[in-house]
Amino acid sequence: MAIIGILHLNKNTVLDTIYRVMGSMGWVAAARAVWLIMKDKDYDVTNLRFFTPVKTNLSFEPISLAFSITDSQRIVFEAGIYNIDIEEQLSRKKTSPIKKALEFLQKQFKCVEAEAISVNDIAEKVEKEGVKESTLQKAKGMLGIESERREGRWYWRLPSKKEYEE
Repeated sequence: MAIIGILHLNKNTVLDTIYRVMGSMGWVAAARAVWLIMKDKDYDVTNLRFFTPVKTNLSFEPISLAFSITDSQRIVFEAGIYNIDIEEQLSRKKTSPIKKALEFLQKQFKCVEAEAISVNDIAEKVEKEGVKESTLQKAKGMLGIESERREGRWYWRLPSKKEYEE
């Protein structure tokens, strides 16, 4: 027999997530597994939601699943492993590393009127911004930036409008 309960979190961000369940803590204590569905901190950019474990006491610690809801109300799960820090995701801080990286890349392509930017130039500037290489690579993928080699040097370029229209 299985019982599924749907509960909400209160707004007290001082408490750990497991203690924020509204109603009685007994619901969480009695359950063998408690999962949380939440929007990504950068939802306006990523359009992702996470299905992530809060408590499991009969199995190994499962990974979080990421999904989005399309315009046609379909749920599409994303590939990949998501190690979600629930407390960080639920915090009220506005600037996250991925958002910072996305803004940095968008600014670079607006400032430089060339169709492509040298990866070396980006690396020099991004170091000053405090953005990690892995985060920059994620942002690159989210923006659809493509890599190309010219005369022995690597460049990044935004896909052309023509490619979007096809």
